[in-house]
Amino acid sequence: MLINAAGQCGWIYVEPQFVPRLPDEVLVVEWLMEALLALNPITPEQAEQVII
Repeated sequence: MLINAAGQCGWIYVEPQFVPRLPDEVLVVEWLMEALLALNPITPEQAEQVII
């Protein structure tokens, strides 16, 4: 039910085995970097500083 509701809001469900991160990592850094750059007028270097 939650996956369907999120899909109606534009979210995309990704099967766990296809999420590019290690099991002990909380964030998907690659996806976070893409989102930061898409949503903010910042450089990749500034986005890296936010993530660190």
